Amino acid sequence: MKKINCKKASSYLIRDLKPKHKEVIVRRFGLKKEPETLQAIGHDHGITRERVRQIEAEALEIIRKKAEKYQDVFNYILETIDSF
Repeated sequence: MKKINCKKASSYLIRDLKPKHKEVIVRRFGLKKEPETLQAIGHDHGITRERVRQIEAEALEIIRKKAEKYQDVFNYILETIDSF
């Protein structure tokens, strides 16, 4: 079975995000270092943690839509595995 490169997959999913959206996702989920809090990210940008949460939600929605394009592939793989 082919090994999944999570770093490459996550880079693909976030590469088209606006810079602020990308930074929030990278920092919140620790894609380059340790995950950070909404408060810490907001403090660095002079915005509230609620605004950071909203930016995160917007970015995740974009990522979900992009990932949905591949749902048929995932389903096919699962069906193939189940058939064995």
